[in-house]
Amino acid sequence: LKLREGVVLNHARGYYDPERQFAARVHRISTPTARASAAMAAILKVQCEDEIRRLQFEATPDFEAVRAALRQLWPGSDVGQATYKDDEGDACALTECTFADFLIISGGVSASLGGRLVLRLQVPRPAAHPERQPAVARKAAPSDAAPENEAPSNVVLQAEPAEDVAPEEEPQPLELPLPSNVVVYAISTPLGSPQA
Repeated sequence: LKLREGVVLNHARGYYDPERQFAARVHRISTPTARASAAMAAILKVQCEDEIRRLQFEATPDFEAVRAALRQLWPGSDVGQATYKDDEGDACALTECTFADFLIISGGVSASLGGRLVLRLQVPRPAAHPERQPAVARKAAPSDAAPENEAPSNVVLQAEPAEDVAPEEEPQPLELPLPSNVVVYAISTPLGSPQA
Protein backbone atom coordinates (compact mmCIF):
# COMPACT_ATOMS: atom_id res chain seq x y z
CA LEU A 1 0.00 0.00 0.00
CA LYS A 2 1.52 3.33 -1.06
CA LEU A 3 0.10 6.85 -0.54
CA ARG A 4 0.73 9.58 -3.09
CA GLU A 5 -1.32 12.78 -3.03
CA GLY A 6 -4.35 11.05 -1.51
CA VAL A 7 -4.41 8.19 -4.04
CA VAL A 8 -4.58 4.67 -2.62
CA LEU A 9 -2.81 2.02 -4.65
CA ASN A 10 -3.46 -1.56 -3.75
CA HIS A 11 -0.63 -3.68 -5.16
CA ALA A 12 -2.10 -6.95 -3.93
CA ARG A 13 -5.19 -6.62 -6.11
CA GLY A 14 -3.68 -4.44 -8.78
CA TYR A 15 -6.59 -1.99 -9.12
CA TYR A 16 -7.57 1.50 -8.02
CA ASP A 17 -10.49 1.70 -5.56
CA PRO A 18 -12.04 5.22 -5.53
CA GLU A 19 -14.27 4.53 -2.49
CA ARG A 20 -11.32 3.38 -0.44
CA GLN A 21 -9.25 6.33 -1.60
CA PHE A 22 -12.02 8.78 -0.62
CA ALA A 23 -12.49 7.09 2.79
CA ALA A 24 -8.75 7.23 3.49
CA ARG A 25 -8.60 10.90 2.52
CA VAL A 26 -11.65 11.84 4.61
CA HIS A 27 -10.28 9.88 7.57
CA ARG A 28 -6.90 11.60 7.29
CA ILE A 29 -8.49 15.04 7.03
CA SER A 30 -11.26 14.71 9.62
CA THR A 31 -9.73 12.57 12.35
CA PRO A 32 -7.42 15.20 13.94
CA THR A 33 -10.20 17.80 13.81
CA ALA A 34 -12.73 15.43 15.33
CA ARG A 35 -10.33 14.43 18.10
CA ALA A 36 -9.44 18.06 18.82
CA SER A 37 -13.05 19.25 18.96
CA ALA A 38 -14.20 16.35 21.14
CA ALA A 39 -11.45 17.00 23.68
CA MET A 40 -11.49 20.79 23.35
CA ALA A 41 -12.47 22.76 26.40
CA ALA A 42 -15.19 25.33 25.79
CA ILE A 43 -16.12 28.57 27.48
CA LEU A 44 -19.71 29.79 27.48
CA LYS A 45 -20.07 33.57 27.78
CA VAL A 46 -23.60 34.77 28.47
CA GLN A 47 -24.36 38.47 28.20
CA CYS A 48 -27.36 40.08 29.87
CA GLU A 49 -27.52 43.81 29.21
CA ASP A 50 -24.09 45.16 30.31
CA GLU A 51 -23.05 42.13 32.37
CA ILE A 52 -21.22 39.07 31.04
CA ARG A 53 -20.96 35.82 32.98
CA ARG A 54 -18.88 32.84 31.90
CA LEU A 55 -18.66 29.14 32.59
CA GLN A 56 -16.02 26.67 31.46
CA PHE A 57 -16.79 23.21 30.07
CA GLU A 58 -14.21 20.40 29.98
CA ALA A 59 -15.39 19.38 26.48
CA THR A 60 -17.67 20.72 23.77
CA PRO A 61 -21.13 20.95 25.43
CA ASP A 62 -24.41 19.60 24.13
CA PHE A 63 -27.74 21.45 24.19
CA GLU A 64 -28.75 20.16 27.65
CA ALA A 65 -25.39 21.21 29.12
CA VAL A 66 -25.82 24.73 27.74
CA ARG A 67 -29.40 24.82 29.07
CA ALA A 68 -28.21 23.80 32.56
CA ALA A 69 -25.32 26.29 32.42
CA LEU A 70 -27.70 29.08 31.42
CA ARG A 71 -29.91 28.36 34.43
CA GLN A 72 -26.82 28.32 36.66
CA LEU A 73 -25.38 31.59 35.32
CA TRP A 74 -28.70 33.46 35.14
CA PRO A 75 -31.31 31.90 37.48
CA GLY A 76 -34.78 32.49 36.12
CA SER A 77 -33.63 32.70 32.51
CA ASP A 78 -34.98 30.38 29.86
CA VAL A 79 -32.90 28.87 27.06
CA GLY A 80 -35.79 29.72 24.72
CA GLN A 81 -34.97 33.41 25.21
CA ALA A 82 -31.24 33.01 24.50
CA THR A 83 -29.90 34.30 21.20
CA TYR A 84 -26.60 34.15 19.36
CA LYS A 85 -25.24 36.18 16.45
CA ASP A 86 -24.99 34.46 13.08
CA ASP A 87 -22.29 35.16 10.50
CA GLU A 88 -24.22 38.22 9.27
CA GLY A 89 -24.68 39.65 12.77
CA ASP A 90 -28.37 38.75 13.04
CA ALA A 91 -29.76 37.51 16.36
CA CYS A 92 -30.85 33.84 16.13
CA ALA A 93 -32.87 32.00 18.79
CA LEU A 94 -31.05 29.08 20.44
CA THR A 95 -33.11 25.89 20.18
CA GLU A 96 -32.30 22.20 19.88
CA CYS A 97 -32.72 22.55 16.11
CA THR A 98 -30.32 25.51 15.84
CA PHE A 99 -27.75 24.18 18.34
CA ALA A 100 -25.40 22.72 15.72
CA ASP A 101 -25.49 26.05 13.86
CA PHE A 102 -24.76 27.83 17.17
CA LEU A 103 -21.66 25.68 17.77
CA ILE A 104 -20.35 26.31 14.26
CA ILE A 105 -21.11 30.03 13.94
CA SER A 106 -20.92 31.33 17.50
CA GLY A 107 -18.01 29.16 18.56
CA GLY A 108 -14.79 30.88 17.71
CA VAL A 109 -11.50 29.42 18.88
CA SER A 110 -9.56 31.91 20.99
CA ALA A 111 -5.77 31.85 20.75
CA SER A 112 -5.51 33.96 23.92
CA LEU A 113 -7.47 31.31 25.85
CA GLY A 114 -5.26 28.42 24.78
CA GLY A 115 -7.25 27.43 21.71
CA ARG A 116 -10.49 26.96 23.63
CA LEU A 117 -13.86 27.16 21.94
CA VAL A 118 -15.68 30.35 23.00
CA LEU A 119 -19.50 30.25 22.74
CA ARG A 120 -21.38 33.54 23.11
CA LEU A 121 -25.06 33.96 24.01
CA GLN A 122 -27.27 36.92 24.88
CA VAL A 123 -30.26 36.68 27.23
CA PRO A 124 -32.78 39.30 28.36
CA ARG A 125 -32.82 40.13 32.07
CA PRO A 126 -35.00 37.54 33.84
CA ALA A 127 -38.25 39.14 34.97
CA ALA A 128 -38.74 39.07 38.72
CA HIS A 129 -42.35 38.82 39.79
CA PRO A 130 -42.28 38.40 43.59
CA GLU A 131 -45.94 39.41 43.81
CA ARG A 132 -46.94 36.33 41.80
CA GLN A 133 -45.06 33.84 43.95
CA PRO A 134 -46.82 32.65 47.12
CA ALA A 135 -45.09 33.18 50.44
CA VAL A 136 -43.88 29.88 51.92
CA ALA A 137 -43.82 29.37 55.67
CA ARG A 138 -41.76 26.65 57.33
CA LYS A 139 -42.76 25.32 60.72
CA ALA A 140 -40.12 23.21 62.45
CA ALA A 141 -38.96 22.80 66.01
CA PRO A 142 -35.40 24.10 66.46
CA SER A 143 -34.34 21.04 68.50
CA ASP A 144 -35.46 18.58 65.81
CA ALA A 145 -32.56 19.09 63.42
CA ALA A 146 -32.36 16.45 60.72
CA PRO A 147 -29.10 15.06 59.32
CA GLU A 148 -27.86 16.75 56.13
CA ASN A 149 -28.98 13.97 53.78
CA GLU A 150 -32.44 13.49 55.29
CA ALA A 151 -35.42 15.76 55.02
CA PRO A 152 -36.94 16.58 58.43
CA SER A 153 -40.23 14.76 58.94
CA ASN A 154 -41.86 17.59 60.90
CA VAL A 155 -41.48 20.32 58.27
CA VAL A 156 -44.76 21.64 56.96
CA LEU A 157 -44.80 23.76 53.84
CA GLN A 158 -47.77 26.04 53.46
CA ALA A 159 -48.45 28.34 50.56
CA GLU A 160 -50.09 31.53 51.72
CA PRO A 161 -50.90 34.50 49.52
CA ALA A 162 -49.00 37.62 50.41
CA GLU A 163 -51.26 40.02 52.29
CA ASP A 164 -50.19 43.22 50.54
CA VAL A 165 -50.70 41.91 46.99
CA ALA A 166 -53.92 42.72 45.20
CA PRO A 167 -55.47 39.87 43.22
CA GLU A 168 -54.47 39.96 39.57
CA GLU A 169 -57.12 41.02 37.14
CA GLU A 170 -57.69 39.04 33.97
CA PRO A 171 -56.30 41.08 31.07
CA GLN A 172 -59.04 42.11 28.68
CA PRO A 173 -58.47 41.74 24.94
CA LEU A 174 -57.97 44.97 23.08
CA GLU A 175 -60.80 45.59 20.62
CA LEU A 176 -59.66 47.37 17.48
CA PRO A 177 -61.74 47.95 14.36
CA LEU A 178 -60.49 45.78 11.51
CA PRO A 179 -60.79 46.47 7.80
CA SER A 180 -63.54 44.54 6.02
CA ASN A 181 -61.04 42.43 4.05
CA VAL A 182 -59.43 40.94 7.20
CA VAL A 183 -60.62 37.54 8.44
CA VAL A 184 -60.08 36.65 12.12
CA TYR A 185 -59.35 33.07 13.20
CA ALA A 186 -59.00 31.80 16.77
CA ILE A 187 -56.14 29.35 17.27
CA SER A 188 -55.57 27.30 20.40
CA THR A 189 -53.36 24.43 21.47
CA PRO A 190 -55.27 21.14 21.83
CA LEU A 191 -55.41 19.65 25.31
CA GLY A 192 -52.67 17.13 25.94
CA SER A 193 -50.27 18.71 23.44
CA PRO A 194 -46.69 19.15 24.65
CA GLN A 195 -45.88 22.77 25.41
CA ALA A 196 -42.79 24.19 23.72
